[in-house]
Amino acid sequence: MKFSDITQSFARAYRRFKLWQQKPFTYVSSSRWHTCHNCGNRFQGNFCPTCGQGADVKPFTWSSVRDGLLDVWGMGSRSMPYSLWQLMWRPGYFIGDYISGKRSVSFPPVKMLVVVSVFITFADFLINPESNADPVPTSTHTGIMYLLETAINWIDRHEEWATLLFMSMFILPTWFLFRNSPRHWHHNIPQGFFIQVFTSIHMLLIIFVFAVLLDMDLSDSFLVTTPMFTALLFYDYYQLFGYGLWGTLWRTFTAVLGTFIAAGNFGLLWELLDALDAGKNVGAYEYSFNLLLLPLMSFVIIAAGYIIDERLWLKNGVWSAIKWPVIIVITSLVLFAATLIEL
Repeated sequence: MKFSDITQSFARAYRRFKLWQQKPFTYVSSSRWHTCHNCGNRFQGNFCPTCGQGADVKPFTWSSVRDGLLDVWGMGSRSMPYSLWQLMWRPGYFIGDYISGKRSVSFPPVKMLVVVSVFITFADFLINPESNADPVPTSTHTGIMYLLETAINWIDRHEEWATLLFMSMFILPTWFLFRNSPRHWHHNIPQGFFIQVFTSIHMLLIIFVFAVLLDMDLSDSFLVTTPMFTALLFYDYYQLFGYGLWGTLWRTFTAVLGTFIAAGNFGLLWELLDALDAGKNVGAYEYSFNLLLLPLMSFVIIAAGYIIDERLWLKNGVWSAIKWPVIIVITSLVLFAATLIEL
């Protein structure tokens, strides 16, 4: 076989795979007449139009017992394993199907998220029991700070829930940067919630593969985790929203960078509360400026992305497009100078 024949066969296989990614589902309506076992109505089709029961209801067998037991963990109708398979091989298209109204293609996403998280926690406990036996750090705080520290320690010991909390921070940046996308024009915040639920599940699956099957702890390497996470988000968004490679890349990078800055803001806030609770003499100006600077930086990054997205400099002129980000930057520099003078 010639090399050209091999490349052509691979090209044909890839085209079939892309077509499957975009349209994997086929629906055939039954033309036979059925009598509904629930309400007695006679009908044509796959479901009774009166009560909604399926036309393929069969007598109870041992298969019914098996399906009933599996359904507890989401492995019955609209099976969770099938949904996870779809999410791994066509994540953006699969998410797009769901938020566009094709709800029957997926196992309920929030329930799937809970089941996957519980499974990963249980699997991690069985495979690495010594890591789960580490003593919880003793808290020196009381009241609200004690509750906050307890919650932070718990999240730190359960990476899957930390991933979910972190992914929830992408709802607003994703909505803002991708709301005018070719494939999902003006998607709303509730849709953004389900988008991040699905991307969280996708990320948890990747973490499970690396941490359990390949015996790699991704939390030990920020330089490895961040590019991998950004690439995964880019792949999901590229299929989901329909922008080109460059349009998806800069929007994804902007969303990731802005979210990391916002997460850093929460870290600074915790440091300030911890220092105040311990009675330490903290630099109020320094902390206040840092807490102000990070949201401003997030705003400038997202504003720059919006300017590029809408090509505002072509419509309204360069100054009209960039004046508010410039004003914000100048204000930040003035605050920084004032802080240095005061300190």
